[in-house]
Amino acid sequence: MKQLPISEEQRRMAAAAGLPVDALSGLFALHFAPGESICTAGQPLAFFMLVLSGRAKASVLAENGRELLLCFSQAGDLIGDLELMLGTATAETSIRAITDVVCAGVPLARNRETLRTDTAFLNHAGAALAGKLRNSTENCSHIILYPLETRLCAYIAATARGGMFAEPLTETADLIGTSYRHLLRALERLASEGLIAHTGRGRYRILNAPALHARGKGLYALV
Repeated sequence: MKQLPISEEQRRMAAAAGLPVDALSGLFALHFAPGESICTAGQPLAFFMLVLSGRAKASVLAENGRELLLCFSQAGDLIGDLELMLGTATAETSIRAITDVVCAGVPLARNRETLRTDTAFLNHAGAALAGKLRNSTENCSHIILYPLETRLCAYIAATARGGMFAEPLTETADLIGTSYRHLLRALERLASEGLIAHTGRGRYRILNAPALHARGKGLYALV
């Protein structure tokens, strides 16, 4: 993570998205590289964040050590809203950047009370939490109700960058609710159908994006 002074444009974006920027102490711009952890479940959460650009994925860790995909985050989404409302100092979920992610970061220790007493902001945060609950519920139902290949196509479409899917395969298997062996078989089937091509080292090039999106039925869509 790179912590930089926030620009005037970024301040305006944060204000437009509901943050009471004039009442906050120490607003920063936080930069995360692809694959970098934004927060980790059970670890201290130093910043309340508003995503200004980029995409990230949120997951929860089960007692058996496996992760489950909850939802995706994109520009305009809040990170740390659940923890703010619960009054906890540690992250409830793990969030990892898919692309370069830039956030407006608010130091929680100095600003928790300001955020919790701003009515306009609380209304915005409440609506954001309701949206996250809806998306998390939908994603969990997808894992239960839809076939593996449908979930896999949707996940590839949601996480690919520059026409390439390069997410860690063991992590992918956990997040979409399957085993590593079944994941490899599903990837082979998609390759045999001409939707993707294996380029080595767990990387796949998307050959037919429209067919991939159609097969994924819009699951995990960033909305």
